[in-house]
Amino acid sequence: MRTPLLALFIASVVAGAIAAEAPLPAQPLPVEQFTNEPELAGFVIAPSGRIAAATQRSATGQLLTITDLPALEPRKTFQFGESLDAADVRFIDDDHLLVQPARQLPGLRAGRVLAGEILRVDVQTGATSMLYSALETGVAQRGPPREMPVWVTGNNGTFGEATVQTIPVGEASRIPGTVTTVNRVSGRRDSEGVGNRVTNPAQSARQAAARRPAQILSLNSNTPGEILIQTVAGLDEGLPATASRLNIGNGQLAQVIQAPVPDARFTTGPGQRIALAQGTDADGRSVVLYLPAGKAGVADWATKVATRREQGELIPIAWTGKDEKYYALDSRDAPTRGVVIWDAVANTQQLLFRNPDADIVTFKQDAAGNAWMFAGYDPYPFYWYPDPQHPLALMHQKLAQGLPQKWIEVTGHSLDMTRAVVRISSADQPPLFLLVDVASAQLLKRIDSFPGLKAAEMASVQPIEFKARDGLAIRGYLTRPRTSGDQKLPMIVSVHGGPHGVFDGYDYEYERQLFASRGYAVLQVNYRGSGGRGRDFMTAGFGKWGREMQDDVTDGVRWAIGQGIADERRICIYGGSFGAFAALTGAAREPRLFKCAVGYSGIYDLSLMFGTGDLRQSARGRSYLKEAVGEGQQELKTRSPVNMAQDIRARVLLIHGNEDSRAPVEHAIRMRQALTAAGNPPEWLVAADESHGFSDPGNRATAYRAMLDFFAANLGGGP
Repeated sequence: MRTPLLALFIASVVAGAIAAEAPLPAQPLPVEQFTNEPELAGFVIAPSGRIAAATQRSATGQLLTITDLPALEPRKTFQFGESLDAADVRFIDDDHLLVQPARQLPGLRAGRVLAGEILRVDVQTGATSMLYSALETGVAQRGPPREMPVWVTGNNGTFGEATVQTIPVGEASRIPGTVTTVNRVSGRRDSEGVGNRVTNPAQSARQAAARRPAQILSLNSNTPGEILIQTVAGLDEGLPATASRLNIGNGQLAQVIQAPVPDARFTTGPGQRIALAQGTDADGRSVVLYLPAGKAGVADWATKVATRREQGELIPIAWTGKDEKYYALDSRDAPTRGVVIWDAVANTQQLLFRNPDADIVTFKQDAAGNAWMFAGYDPYPFYWYPDPQHPLALMHQKLAQGLPQKWIEVTGHSLDMTRAVVRISSADQPPLFLLVDVASAQLLKRIDSFPGLKAAEMASVQPIEFKARDGLAIRGYLTRPRTSGDQKLPMIVSVHGGPHGVFDGYDYEYERQLFASRGYAVLQVNYRGSGGRGRDFMTAGFGKWGREMQDDVTDGVRWAIGQGIADERRICIYGGSFGAFAALTGAAREPRLFKCAVGYSGIYDLSLMFGTGDLRQSARGRSYLKEAVGEGQQELKTRSPVNMAQDIRARVLLIHGNEDSRAPVEHAIRMRQALTAAGNPPEWLVAADESHGFSDPGNRATAYRAMLDFFAANLGGGP
């Protein structure tokens, strides 16, 4: 007999809400438990609902295991080798998968990148074929591991012993251009680590003649045996975006349309026709273009919307199923991003839902392309359903009622919507996947992404709000270690990267839990300029780097001291990317407030951003730099931490990757030289093969051990 879902979670998932009652471990969990990649990275279900594919970590690389449902009995396990990960897996049917891989390339040392490829896997025979690739051949990759038995671990026991089917990954030398993709709603990059982790491989001399990196746009092209794909623009590309039909049998390609902007994201309309494109024009404006039925030329696109960042933007999501009307997110006529129905012909919109205090930051579509759920944080997750009677919406509402304050994401479902895979997480709940019966919302199976991390052992994370010195309401989160009691605590001020559009939310973040496990309170401030709270709040940070944005962080620290949370003598400020800029700026502006400062993949010389790094290589990036950072050379120098070294009294640790393209290592070198010249030489950790945020688990663990040792030496705190 199946266990009702709500009752099951009283004993399992919701246990995270009463973590303080769980016994404390004799020793804190190893750093690797927090910093390693999840053992279960993805879990997708086939259209029939009878089988699933799980992507998992092993000592020999990533594995893709095909299992029967609901028993999770293994059918076949594929070995991808050390140079390739299955970053995105989708079933065509029970016999075939499409995989969009991330690769470790011989000419690119800094982590794996989405290579813009599409690979087909035959589940029954194990045969694989590269349907689409933008890679140039000629240099063999490292050889794949030999076939061997492996154990694939699940939540309850194992999936069982299986023989590895090695997937050939072909030959490649380099990727032409940057291929990191961007979430069209939140602005977060798919490869985001600390701040915005971006990799910028060497530009190919034959780029114009080669295929460009692409990704799946839709599994339904309205032509049997074909899917829709679109090219992925990099920050250094000026070529127009294109959409094409790809034959999943033989890999033949037929271009459908070309858009006039390089970073266009296409939306399909009636009959799977490419109808909309949203991107950035040469002037840095967000534009929405409409292509009428029967038109196919570049000149046929009509610009319907063109706005600058301070004016908000319209982001098309999905066709509503009626006329030329589309679901879209709109922030042009109100402070926050709401859901509208936008008429592409009349260029009018009808408001459906808007949270007055928080943006919609994500949405979900079913297999047919219908948008059924929109979500955001205020400060806990909130959800809105355009059709509350949609089967997935009905199930989701039941889950949300039984699991308050949890981030609940449906990652896939059977074609008849009888079974679904659901990912559950929250600030104090490490991610886990559920196989759920849709109609009853009853649990069929549960698998933890991080089996070594238990919700009952996680620290409590609480939303906070305080007034900045100019009266602006600032929000954030406070994490308290489970051993805290009522005493004042050593505190880590963790400043998020980005900075604009990015924010700290109530989803699981391993950093705050790792720091809290060592006895530190963790303060996260969503300073002005952060995302999630609307257009005006985000643009309020433009040109305010090191000024009002920094004041918001400082005011949050003083609030925590005033509340008796933080020991004013034991506070360290830390951040990655922009957060590192804020950490060193804070240490300079408030020399008596911070005992130590840590910068990870940091920006320390604002003038360098206009001469090095990948942002300056596109009109979109240059426009961002002018708006968000500013242009005056004297002002840039005044606000750069590298020119404030003489004011920094705190001990400093700098961590950087030598292959960083977003914040080249020159930033860290200049900061180190300036601090040394000022008589305060920093501790120093540079990884030769890393980029913007460390991707190798071993390097990442080393970096966080260095941080914890540094915190302990300067603040005391836990072991």
